[in-house]
Amino acid sequence: MSLMSPIDTPLAMATSRGHTLLTFAISAQYDLELAYAPNADLDATFEATCLETGELLRINGWLFCFEPLSTET
Repeated sequence: MSLMSPIDTPLAMATSRGHTLLTFAISAQYDLELAYAPNADLDATFEATCLETGELLRINGWLFCFEPLSTET
């Protein structure tokens, strides 16, 4: 098990890329928790950060349904 410093967390990595909006992306094959830029067109191909791994992904938005993630507990 590796430990990540606070600046290496997926959310911190997303924020550093300008991906500040959070969503749950649902498709027939994948369910993803993502962060994306405010100017991203969710009906086109856009970049997003996976909130589980911190990986930078290119998402074909037309293949997904999106639900906003709440940051409230």
